[in-house]
Amino acid sequence: MTLDSDTCYRAVVARDPRFDGRIFTGVTSTGIYCRPVCPARTPARANMRFFAHAGAAEAAGFRACRRCRPETSPGSPEWNVRADLAARAVRLIADGYVDAHGISGLAARLAVTQRHLHRLLVAELGTGPLALARTARLQNSRRLLAETAMPITEVAFASGFSSVRQFNASVLESSGRTPSELRARARRTGPGSLGARDTARAPGTWLTLRLACREPFDAAAWLGFLAARAIPGVEQVTAERYTRTIRTATGQTPSACRALLTARPPDRR
Repeated sequence: MTLDSDTCYRAVVARDPRFDGRIFTGVTSTGIYCRPVCPARTPARANMRFFAHAGAAEAAGFRACRRCRPETSPGSPEWNVRADLAARAVRLIADGYVDAHGISGLAARLAVTQRHLHRLLVAELGTGPLALARTARLQNSRRLLAETAMPITEVAFASGFSSVRQFNASVLESSGRTPSELRARARRTGPGSLGARDTARAPGTWLTLRLACREPFDAAAWLGFLAARAIPGVEQVTAERYTRTIRTATGQTPSACRALLTARPPDRR
């Protein structure tokens, strides 16, 4: 994926939400990478580097911005639409395939050698599958720490880490703070723990996460589209909510998964 530096720079200066999730900006003077909608002061252009994936930014030595939280950006449509090998690999890594099957399993799933897969992703994104998988685990863990009330030990294993020690070391290295410090900061600066509210209402049955969207987003039209095609007994659509019963690895869950459909503007704090 080729990034036009002039276009990327103009998107960052304008804080254009259409580029959110499509590009990430690394700032060499601070060692931090951000979303293009980050409310922080725009750095000097000479200090900016642009990446097509958060994993490439982290592999280059940048850590995630604690203000705009790159892990909450919407996924790039570049990888959702493309059907080539690189896009398929990115989608599988984001789904946690490497955590369950390893790099060798990913290569086998794509019917290529590990060497060819690594060479292809480095050419396309600037980093290999191992770094992309590590970034996916870290992004999942940061979201769970900030948006849920799950115990930190459960967050570690739910994010794909093999041990709590590895989890603590990876989060500290990538964020500059321990998991406990990240959670404490999220509670101080965030709008509250969604997970805590749902747990109080329905213990053990709800996990609430914020769904990122790329503005402009017409939620009413989307809900109308889903309502006209809802499957009886499986899906339910109201004026503000879409629910669907899904099948998990352990069987069909009796409770529907709820998605937050109201689009919010970027945090300007």
